[in-house]
Amino acid sequence: MSFVVLCGSGLTNRTESSDDVRKCFPVVSMSRYCLCAVLCCWMYVVPVWAAWDEPAGPWQQVVEQDGIRIDVRPMQGTNVMAFRGQMLVHARLQSLVALVQDTDNIPTWMHRIKRVTITQTIDDHDFNVYMQLHSPWPFRDRDAWLHTTFRQNSKTGVVTVHSDSVEGGEGLAQGCVRMPKMTTEWVFTPLPNGVVRVLFTGFGLPGGGGT
Repeated sequence: MSFVVLCGSGLTNRTESSDDVRKCFPVVSMSRYCLCAVLCCWMYVVPVWAAWDEPAGPWQQVVEQDGIRIDVRPMQGTNVMAFRGQMLVHARLQSLVALVQDTDNIPTWMHRIKRVTITQTIDDHDFNVYMQLHSPWPFRDRDAWLHTTFRQNSKTGVVTVHSDSVEGGEGLAQGCVRMPKMTTEWVFTPLPNGVVRVLFTGFGLPGGGGT
C-alpha cells in the first residue's frame, strides 16, 4: 500500500509493509468500542441541539479491556454522548497515520463506516471528505461532509488528525440522513521504545430526530 504519511515536520510518500500495518490492528478494536458506545445512545436521543458543543459533565469510564480504555461524557442539549478512547500501541508512528490516511480502506476496519472519499485536496495536510455511516436498525444510514486536517508538532512529533462537519457538498445519498454535527480527532503521541499513545475522541448528532 502506498500513501502519503507524515514524516518529521512534513509529508512524504512512503510504502508501508503489511507487517507495519498489522501492528496497528489494535486501533481497530478501539474504534469499534468507541462507536458502539455512541450508537447505543441514539436510541434515546433528545433532539434539542442548540448547545451541542458544550460538555455537560466529566468523562466517565465505560470500558477497560485488552489495554483499551473508553470514556464517555454527556453534552448539553442532547442525550448523545461524546466518546474518548485511548491505548498504547507498539507500532511505527508513520504506520498509524497512514492507516487513517488510507481512506479507501477505512471501511474495512473502522466500525460501521461504509464509505470515505476525499472530495477535495486543499494541500498535503488539508482535505474535504465525504463519509457514509451504516446505522444499526431501526435507524437509516447517515452521511456527513468533513473538513480534515493533519498536523504534526515539530518538537514533540505528536500528530493530530482533526475532522469537523461542514455545510454543503453534494445532496444526500439515497436512504441517508445528513448528520448536522460530527467531529472526531486522532492524536498519536510517540513514546520511547517504539510505543505510540493513541487517543481517539469524537461526537456526532444523528439528525432526523434519531431515526
